[in-house]
Amino acid sequence: MMSRHSHYPKDAPAAKHDLLYPSWLAHLVTHNNHHGNHHNGHSAATTDNNGPITTIEDLCQSLLQSSDPSKHHQHQHRHEKLATVYTYRDAPTRPKPLSRAPRIWNVCPSRLFFAATAHSSSHSSSSLLQTCRMAVKCPSAILRSNSNSDDDKSRRDATNSRSFSSFVRYLKRSRLVAVVACDSVGRIGFLVPPGDDGGGNGTTRDDDDDDDNNYAAYFHYAPL
Repeated sequence: MMSRHSHYPKDAPAAKHDLLYPSWLAHLVTHNNHHGNHHNGHSAATTDNNGPITTIEDLCQSLLQSSDPSKHHQHQHRHEKLATVYTYRDAPTRPKPLSRAPRIWNVCPSRLFFAATAHSSSHSSSSLLQTCRMAVKCPSAILRSNSNSDDDKSRRDATNSRSFSSFVRYLKRSRLVAVVACDSVGRIGFLVPPGDDGGGNGTTRDDDDDDDNNYAAYFHYAPL
């Protein structure tokens, strides 16, 4: 079902991407979902790349490391596929579109992200960053597009969507933002769960599998 204040895109997707994330983060998400641990931003934002992000200086250092080709090569084997995701007509196209395989590099406390980028809400643009939408197929869309919910494609779609939804819920519960590695044109990005305002006032309700908001997120990126 659609939630009253839905952040889920209603228009057709424009591009498809394989979203990658580091193995250490995949482990944290799995452990969190199985045990219901609610990490805070300081304890959860820990990585084998460059340590925990607790200050704006840490965040800047992490972004710089993500732009280093040698670091990309060093940590390439430690990334795995999170989900196939879709972007929409609001995604950047110049100087080139978003990577077909964007890589999550780290996570940081959402309050730090909003303080560093001067956002007033998770779905508004500021002078520093622009915003586009990223989503997977929600359960209702999978049912509509596949008459037989038990066929292989439906099962693959459902598994893919659950994987992304679990990650969005993890970010939401832990009040974290995913830091996306600098791409080939120097574009940095951040994946923010819907409803997070950075001040602890956003919703953390995530127990409804039918809530389409759990299958979408906002991608904030630096315009070039």
